[in-house]
Amino acid sequence: MTIYVSDMELWGRVNETYARVMGDHRPARAMIPVKELHFGTQIEIQAIAAVKEGNMKLEIFQVDAFTSEPFQGNPAAVVPLEAWLPDETMLDIAPENNFAETAFL
Repeated sequence: MTIYVSDMELWGRVNETYARVMGDHRPARAMIPVKELHFGTQIEIQAIAAVKEGNMKLEIFQVDAFTSEPFQGNPAAVVPLEAWLPDETMLDIAPENNFAETAFL
């Protein structure tokens, strides 16, 4: 998991949120300071998930909808796809993100 932040003062809040959301299962992560992120956001998270059936790897982005502030709004997962997945596979992936919404694009 890679976490990009445009303001390193958010480091503590990111760590607190990461611990709360991930619980005891905390995958390795890197936090990288950047000058600017897309659409003026302050945090961007990139993760790669493996599906139990085979060695499929997907990029998963976390977005905060309906806000310009970090840790506000409605969190959602966005999964860009090279090819459409079976409905059952997407239904298996969605709850793993622990968000109300997961969009497959």
